[in-house]
Amino acid sequence: MTTVRRKRSTLREVAEYAGVSTATVSLVVNGKAGDAGITEATQQAVYNAIEKLQYTPNRMASAVVTGRSRMVGVVSALSRELFDTQFGSRVLSGFVRGARERGYHFVFLEDITRNSEDHVRVLQDAREMCLEGLILLIDVGRDEKVFDVGKWLSTSIPVVSVQFTFDPEGAPGFRVNHQNAVEECIDHFVRRGHEQIGFGARHIDLRSRSTVAVIERALARRGLSFDPGCVFEVPRWDRIGSFVDAYLKKRPSAMIILYDGEAVRAVTALREAGIQVPRDLSVIGYGDSPLCTDFAPALSTYRPPLEEIGRDAIQYLIRCVEDGTAPRRDEVRDMTGQLVLRQSTGSAPGH
Repeated sequence: MTTVRRKRSTLREVAEYAGVSTATVSLVVNGKAGDAGITEATQQAVYNAIEKLQYTPNRMASAVVTGRSRMVGVVSALSRELFDTQFGSRVLSGFVRGARERGYHFVFLEDITRNSEDHVRVLQDAREMCLEGLILLIDVGRDEKVFDVGKWLSTSIPVVSVQFTFDPEGAPGFRVNHQNAVEECIDHFVRRGHEQIGFGARHIDLRSRSTVAVIERALARRGLSFDPGCVFEVPRWDRIGSFVDAYLKKRPSAMIILYDGEAVRAVTALREAGIQVPRDLSVIGYGDSPLCTDFAPALSTYRPPLEEIGRDAIQYLIRCVEDGTAPRRDEVRDMTGQLVLRQSTGSAPGH
């Protein structure tokens, strides 16, 4: 059986179908229609023609002719545990929106480790694909080794980082303002009369210890102390009993639990042990995943601005590309999320 490959539609064919010039199609495809004063009706005619003819711009060929591919790459150094949650999909959604608004496309290159050879291979791939810039997703996770961003910055390709848990020295980029997240949670608990506040996470790793340090400082500013014994590991279901035993020894009246899945698991296990939320314990998770509203009681949580970070980071990178400037090494942009209060928080017992 012979397979006949469909002929690739051309820019000229799209222009003829839409009844416009090839220059108009080029402006629409490259996100310049608004600047050129092209009407919405004309833009829609071009989009209809593109859909009908299944036109796909040959960006590699365009890059050879113009020196511009209008493509940027995304490289993930996130822990698999974090990227596989809704965190990864929400950031990528922001990348898609931000790139489209500027007439660009992005390519997800690959997950990388911290081996010294990774950046050499990825940068070579980026050059071969004519990428004009890179977004680097960074997370500390369970790895104590600090990520070496310097080698990524010493290239001719602009690189912007999106940081989830810490600020690597010299890395221009965007990060969630975790200090603000903790401050909002602590403020809410203290206003409701809570004084003994705990912290829980699946792993007590570098990410968790950094969060605990912020909690400790936030409580100290309010004249309260933090009990190191109120740091709890929230393991998988087959070992969740160890968390319940540890909690019952200390019984803090409020807890911040890193990630909503762990918070739901903790609340469920404690309920089976007779601890009611929020009567006996108030809980705030992190992430604002769909679990929060599917669970009873509905989980209070901190919603990080993941889509916004993705959109703003890729548009900042694109501005650097178009202006011919390097991202500033001293420019780290903290972005603030929102505390979402639902049914899992209440007043401290006795208040």
